[in-house]
Amino acid sequence: MIAYLMRKLNMQQADVLNFVQTKQKAKPSSNRTRQLQVWEDVEFHLWENEERTIPKPAYKAFMEHVAALLRQKGLTGNESLAPQSL
Repeated sequence: MIAYLMRKLNMQQADVLNFVQTKQKAKPSSNRTRQLQVWEDVEFHLWENEERTIPKPAYKAFMEHVAALLRQKGLTGNESLAPQSL
């Protein structure tokens, strides 16, 4: 919701978060806050080109950071979100 409002209203993350918090209790995680900051930094466009093959520097740095965290945990990012067995 915050990302949508940032783009729709062309507002900064902090302003939108303050607005949302006046309506309901919202406390995004630090990872989500970082994602929103990248969204703001790239002006709501993640890619340098129309083919979406070249990420903007802020988005590329974020994705590299996420990949490094996954590697530390022995993950790839392609793991299933659903339980494999019940």
